[in-house]
Amino acid sequence: MTRDTSPKRAFQVLFRTNLLTILLCLVMDRPYQHYYFVPLISLWYIIMHSAAIATQHFGKGRLVAVLAVLTLLFAFSVVFWTIPGFFQPLVSWWPIQLAFQDNQGSMHEWNFRFQLDCFSPPLGMLSALILCVWKEEKSARRWQALFHTRMSAICTPFILFLVPILFMVLYAVLLSCVCHGKEQCNQVHTWMSPFVVVAFLISRNSFQIFHRFHSQFFASVGRASLELFISQYHIWMANDTKALLVFFPRQELLNAVVVTCVFVSVAYLVSSITQTLAKTLSTIDWRICWTTTVIAFSIILTLSR
Repeated sequence: MTRDTSPKRAFQVLFRTNLLTILLCLVMDRPYQHYYFVPLISLWYIIMHSAAIATQHFGKGRLVAVLAVLTLLFAFSVVFWTIPGFFQPLVSWWPIQLAFQDNQGSMHEWNFRFQLDCFSPPLGMLSALILCVWKEEKSARRWQALFHTRMSAICTPFILFLVPILFMVLYAVLLSCVCHGKEQCNQVHTWMSPFVVVAFLISRNSFQIFHRFHSQFFASVGRASLELFISQYHIWMANDTKALLVFFPRQELLNAVVVTCVFVSVAYLVSSITQTLAKTLSTIDWRICWTTTVIAFSIILTLSR
């Protein structure tokens, strides 16, 4: 998240995130929860954006305020993870319920998806906070002095690289040896996966030489990752991801190449369109944008049901 906490910025992010999904709900007659990833990231973005707004006026006491908010978020995640159905009374009114229920009015899919990674966003916020504090001039000098006095500059990168790698190996061993069922593995994943992500980030940035290289291919994929994820439901696959889209029944390789080319091209085109629309609409008064968009999305979600 950037330092921009304006309503215009929030509109741009949420509009780009939800436009394709909302239109697919209407055209393909699917509930919003069918594309579970979009509701999840939309909710967490709203929570993070609200937290940033709530803590930006505390001045010198902002760090304490941010820690308090993070504590509340961790507590909320723990309660939601341990008490099934805790979230349902909070969203059982129209039109909010349309975002969390499937066609049968059940919140099972939402509960499952939210619980699976409920600790990842708060831990990500905590990691970002630690990085911001560390980057401050006084903190950076203090840490540099500590490393120069207690350990050599050569040992530090190796420690930062090896310890996270060992943790990721431990996670893999734990999943393969301890988990004996999908439900048990899901529980291990909920608690461990956020730390695995942080461990990877630490190891990836442990050596200065690592900063010089990155994959242009994966960078380009990341710029349209949202559209690639959503489009796969109806282009790369079919029948709600239970089958493959077939243009050439007897030519599997040719069919895979053609379908993949169409899939990637459409995803990048939609990504470009949504980004352009979001930037264009954000030039209008934010009150008009928000009011019109919320009403339109509510109507479309209602019709799609």
